[in-house]
Amino acid sequence: MIFSVKNVTVTMTWYKSDDDDLNKAYLRFPSYGSLLIRSSYFIYFHSFFIPSITLLIVFIIFSFGGHHFFRISNISTQMYL
Repeated sequence: MIFSVKNVTVTMTWYKSDDDDLNKAYLRFPSYGSLLIRSSYFIYFHSFFIPSITLLIVFIIFSFGGHHFFRISNISTQMYL
């Protein structure tokens, strides 16, 4: 059985690197929509379905890769079977 998530709001702490021009960035996922990272250090998943395994992979990438490191501090989700 596949779980999907809709209307996900994830609060993360943004550890910035020396690149100040990356305070705002758009991460686009063609099948699901776009993620907006704002300088207020919150990331919002805007009203689209994401398979739970894909969501986990995205979190792992954000946690261990790239110039910016994120710590997941709060997850508010609505789960659907």
